Amino acid sequence: MFVNIEDKDAVDVIDIASHKVVATWPVAPAESPTGMAIDTSNHRLFVGGGKAMVMIDAKTGKVIASAPICNGTDATFYDADKKTAFSSCGDGHITAVKVDGDKLTVVQTIPTTRGARTMTLDPATHKIYTAAQNFQPPDPNAPPPAAGARGRGPAPVPDSFHVLIFNLK
Repeated sequence: MFVNIEDKDAVDVIDIASHKVVATWPVAPAESPTGMAIDTSNHRLFVGGGKAMVMIDAKTGKVIASAPICNGTDATFYDADKKTAFSSCGDGHITAVKVDGDKLTVVQTIPTTRGARTMTLDPATHKIYTAAQNFQPPDPNAPPPAAGARGRGPAPVPDSFHVLIFNLK
């Protein structure tokens, strides 16, 4: 089992029989890894973090390739039929990365909407779904966050939740 360790820029490998961490793999140039997807046929783990996606050999932990992706990645999925990995990002984009052997190539940047970073892929239909909502303009009078803390983002617009669907046939 693979677990993203955001604060260590790494992935832990957990033995499911012993429930112990048996390896820790760095994911540079990805940072703060969030989304992960696996190609079980070719033993490739795709990890999205920061502004990069890496392809890791799922047997050895070696980073084989990397590709630049959108900013603020959250989810990563792999479409085995299309041999394409996808990362959705809070900056309002999904990056599509073609897998060709040990090479990754960005083939498309799909505009979504700011904050739409949760994503799922239906492998039967090749449709991507991402959740979104509209936001109020930032409050120019909001106090700055405390030292070392993240500030609150803008407030959502009530009743603005919607699902974006992308047909990738």
